[in-house]
Amino acid sequence: MKTILLHLYPDGQQDARVQCALDLARLFDSHITCLQVLPFEQFVGADPLGGVQVYGDVLAALRAQEQAEMERIADWMRNDGVHFDWLQAEGDIGRTIIVQSSLADVTILSQPGQGGPGRLHSASVVGEVVTRALGPIVALPSTGKKFDPAGTAMVAWNGSTESAHAIRLALPFLRMAGSVRVVEVTNDDGAAGECSAVRYLARYDIKADYITEKREGHSTGDAILAAAVRLGADYIVMGAFGHARLMETILGGVTHNLIAGCPLPLLLAH
Repeated sequence: MKTILLHLYPDGQQDARVQCALDLARLFDSHITCLQVLPFEQFVGADPLGGVQVYGDVLAALRAQEQAEMERIADWMRNDGVHFDWLQAEGDIGRTIIVQSSLADVTILSQPGQGGPGRLHSASVVGEVVTRALGPIVALPSTGKKFDPAGTAMVAWNGSTESAHAIRLALPFLRMAGSVRVVEVTNDDGAAGECSAVRYLARYDIKADYITEKREGHSTGDAILAAAVRLGADYIVMGAFGHARLMETILGGVTHNLIAGCPLPLLLAH
């Protein structure tokens, strides 16, 4: 876990993302790559004749804001003693994050719709990144709950390729967890038996408990959240389902519901 990609935009959650990156950088002795992306729609518009007009004054103001934030956060990181570099880009936010995440061990975002002014961490952006990025995504909630790998980790398991992939990518974090609970949502009252995910983790010397959570008429997402609260989870590891770019179909219902309003940090992988 040596390279952290940190998406920066001056919204209400930016400092929480910075603090998360700093905490992980110290924990894993990692390098932070800070990424600022200016979306085209903020400084480019269409004129009445069908052409494209660039709002130079808007672009200049946004660049000045970026520079001020860059200086503030760079000072913060230097004072914290971490290694970092900086990337600035213009264009589509989701696509840019995906490209830059190709050699990142983890990417830090905020849960969608909770970023305050600008709402840059919209469901479409986070959904696109989660379902196309090669590495894991840490999605922070607006509750202020910090991502603490040493806390209680809850793994949402359903035997799918996505959930298996999430476990593999989460291994560096799960090794540090104080406890690991593998939770599978079921429709029956059957007692918890053996679980392939628990056996897999045991081979990495990670002791995990296997727990079944009865759906009892609730959605899978609600059942997962109920289990997380009951078990005192500090973060949830889960696979992300989805493939299309349209927000209505980009994420499976469980993934969409959780990233839209989970009070805990999510560690997601597709």
